[in-house]
This record gives sequence, C-alpha cells and structure tokens, in this order.
Amino acid sequence: MLFSQAIDALKEIFLVALLPDRKLKFFEQQPLAAVLANKEGTRRLLFYYVEDCLKKRYSSFVTGLEECSRDNLEFLKDKALKAMYDLLRSKPEQVWQLSPCECWADEQ
Repeated sequence: MLFSQAIDALKEIFLVALLPDRKLKFFEQQPLAAVLANKEGTRRLLFYYVEDCLKKRYSSFVTGLEECSRDNLEFLKDKALKAMYDLLRSKPEQVWQLSPCECWADEQ
C-alpha cells in the first residue's frame, strides 16, 4: 500500500510541478560557454544545476518504476505500468527509457 501511494505521489509531483513541457538537459549538455561571469550567469548556472539534479532524480524514479513493473506482485506491477503510461503520455522526458520496456513483452 505504501509503495502504491509513493508511486502516485511522485508521479503527480513530477507531472504537475517539476517537469517542464520539454526534455531536460544534463549540466554538461547546457551551453556553458555562453554563460557570462556576472550575477545573471551565476543564476543561469544554478538553474542548469537544478535541472541536472531533477533529470537525475526523475531518471531514478523511472528506473524504479521499471523494476517494480517486473515484480511478482500483480498490484505493484500494475501500478508501475500505469504510472509509466501516464508519464509517457504526458511528458516527453525519459521516453527512451519508458517505451522499450522489456516488461511489456512479458505480459503477452
């Protein structure tokens, strides 16, 4: 029951509050050479850092969902697959990790 509630809560937080309607970038993928050495540049670097952390946390969540989708407990597997579907449908982030899920082949 706690796993189910945690999955629902994290899914809602990511979908409603944290994920933008674009793909996130890792810190290394940002245009760092274009950042100026002033207060605005510092803010931009901080924004890039927060985006990097968010992308890593979301990736960990998706990995956890993928692991739950292979669990022997049907309710947990079902909850994880539904959450993965909602995430895939709503936000483009991690589509490469969500769509080729091996667990869907097990269901057939």
